[in-house]
Amino acid sequence: MHLPATGEIAVYVDGHKDPLLTAKDTTFTSGRVGFGSFDNIGRTRLFTVTGSAA
Repeated sequence: MHLPATGEIAVYVDGHKDPLLTAKDTTFTSGRVGFGSFDNIGRTRLFTVTGSAA
């Protein structure tokens, strides 16, 4: 979830009702979804991004 007006960001994993990560940052009003690792290979399976129109 990202609310550009307030800067609220929440990341939900595997359908859990509580977010795994939260943050507040008003720097960006839009962007892209991504993930990364410093030393390890990242793999995803059945990756889904959901949301609603602004």
